[in-house]
Amino acid sequence: MCSLTSFGESVIPVLEAMCAWGADYLDGAGKGRCAGKESVNEISDKKGW
Repeated sequence: MCSLTSFGESVIPVLEAMCAWGADYLDGAGKGRCAGKESVNEISDKKGW
């Protein structure tokens, strides 16, 4: 089992912001988003981070 340190967890908001920016960019470019992609929070909740 792996886990994130407090410092590692501190980067989650940055990753989520990048993901949101990318989704907005793809929406504006008329491109579809990748199917089945989970948010960082959904993944971290599953892994118990």
